[in-house]
Amino acid sequence: MDSIVALTGIQRTLSLEKYLGFPMLHGRIQRRDFEFLVEKIIHKLASWQNKLLNNAGRLTLVKSVLNSIPNYCMQIAWLPQTICDSIDRMARNFLWKGNSNGGEHFVGWRKISKSKNLGGLGIRKVHEANTAMLGKLVWILHQESNVLWAQVLKHKYVKRTTFLDMNKKLGSSVWNTIRKLSLCLKMVVNFV
Repeated sequence: MDSIVALTGIQRTLSLEKYLGFPMLHGRIQRRDFEFLVEKIIHKLASWQNKLLNNAGRLTLVKSVLNSIPNYCMQIAWLPQTICDSIDRMARNFLWKGNSNGGEHFVGWRKISKSKNLGGLGIRKVHEANTAMLGKLVWILHQESNVLWAQVLKHKYVKRTTFLDMNKKLGSSVWNTIRKLSLCLKMVVNFV
């Protein structure tokens, strides 16, 4: 190992906390694994503290910045519900109150988070956006057999059965996420 470090100049580490900005997950996903997302949003909100913004300006910041911060992680991990709720709560409070403690919530979050054509403001709920992004992984795994990562996962976990009938229960955090979402998809398909 010392010779590799000397040859490449890459530092040796025993702690693999993040890779490409994504936490290296081992075992069951917990809130603390994604606490950095909440901290990043808190930091972003603190930088807007002294800005005088009206409701339209705050809405634009919520939709364009706060909703985009967790996108990278939501593409391959099922965020814990408490993290999703925390992010939604911060967005809701910033929208109505700004950075002050005063301010009324004039319209319910359920109404605001609907699409514009349904009378809402088009703010995405984090849990629903997470489910949609993970659904893309399930779709690719189910439809596109030429993608390398899909071939690897199919070879390792699916074997000879069809994708929706897979039975391998434990695997990587990405596989467990895909499996959980595919079980939800299977219930919807059986319902229809």
